[in-house]
Amino acid sequence: GYMERACKAINQERRMRTLTQVVLALLLAIYISFFLRSVLRPETVSPRQKCLKRPTVFSHRAAVEGYNPGSLGAAENLSGEGICAFDVDCFKTRDGTLVIGHPIEIQQRLKLNVSPEALTLTDLRATDMGSTATARDFMCHAARRTSSCPASQMRESTLRLLIEPKGSSISHETVEELSVAVRECGLDYHEVGIWVIDPHLAAFIQGTGVLTPLAPVKGSNDQESPGEAFKAIGPSIANPELPSLAKVAKERQQAFYPWVVDTREHLDLALELSADGVISNYPVWLTREVEQACGA
Repeated sequence: GYMERACKAINQERRMRTLTQVVLALLLAIYISFFLRSVLRPETVSPRQKCLKRPTVFSHRAAVEGYNPGSLGAAENLSGEGICAFDVDCFKTRDGTLVIGHPIEIQQRLKLNVSPEALTLTDLRATDMGSTATARDFMCHAARRTSSCPASQMRESTLRLLIEPKGSSISHETVEELSVAVRECGLDYHEVGIWVIDPHLAAFIQGTGVLTPLAPVKGSNDQESPGEAFKAIGPSIANPELPSLAKVAKERQQAFYPWVVDTREHLDLALELSADGVISNYPVWLTREVEQACGA
């Protein structure tokens, strides 16, 4: 009986030793497998890891449902939703008033027979229930409302208002008028950028000391990067040469503002290219996506 019990104990010990060896071998195999996968395969990049820097979110044309684009009501609504930066157009009315808005969009929305540039400010306001904002009023409103924006929503770059003159407003006179408005509204140095194509006008803008010249890259097939006179470029997010444009901008120390970023796919591309700002028709939604990708 004693010998039988001793044999059973020895056999049980051998089985336990064998089982332990099998388990250790499996654990070692799993460890080696994970190690080799991490070395041989590229690391999966999560959205937060792709966010090399947090871009400023700009509202395209200050457009929001229920308000006319570029109106003070629209700006107030967006500011209330936490939107701290705007990308808008401006043009001159027949009486020489510089106002915010895209002439073609306004003509189509109000079903005008003529361009709004052919109307006086009074005539224009009579057709849109008084919502047309002068450039100065819009800039002062932006200065008041966005001065309290959380630092997390703004990049190190101080640009928070981008303006593109249209038609006859593309002039030295408009630049001077906007420069005066910057000072009168209490905007800080270089918080306002002006989209222009002419490098000579860009140099004039730079010479104001308070405005920043920006270069739009209009066509989706445009491949040439604007010259060094510009402090930033704004190519279409659909431009097939976007990575090359981003690379040149970085080499020239130009800021990079792709537009219009309205999908998560386009945001991922902008983040991958380290965009300084993203211009969107849905800035409230995009701000949430940026916070998800980059952290609140």
